[in-house]
Amino acid sequence: MFNEITGKLNNIIVVPEFGVTGSPYFVSGDKGCINGLSLNHTRGDILRAILEGISFYVRDCFEQLKGPFNDVILFSATGGGSVSGKWLQITSDILGKTVVKNKITEAGSLGAAIIAGIGYNVFSSFDDAIDSMVQIDTMFHPNFSYKEFYSKKFENYKLTK
Repeated sequence: MFNEITGKLNNIIVVPEFGVTGSPYFVSGDKGCINGLSLNHTRGDILRAILEGISFYVRDCFEQLKGPFNDVILFSATGGGSVSGKWLQITSDILGKTVVKNKITEAGSLGAAIIAGIGYNVFSSFDDAIDSMVQIDTMFHPNFSYKEFYSKKFENYKLTK
């Protein structure tokens, strides 16, 4: 499915509030929409717009934090969202931040293993355990040539909400 995503940017805007969302809005799931769709768009265009919409939601959440978001250097992608390099690149481009995919993407399991390693004295400290067990697989850096496009699209996304 992810292989259908084209590199071509488009103006489809997806507000991904089809189900209950988390903070900061806790939308009940009745406000999702797809805007700007035409018969000329492909499944890949729509999928790209869905992933962009999810990434716009993340950006919107972090911008609610104001100052702390500006201090974030990179994001670590975990779980199901980390399966697609294309999605992680889109997220990096939209956030304007580096997104890291670790070799082990299931953060809960990795965290439990780190805690167990500390508990059984395999590691002398959390820093030692993290240094030993957390390994970067891929880093996705923002493509700043998309910055203006995504800034405008993000403003339109917020208006569509």
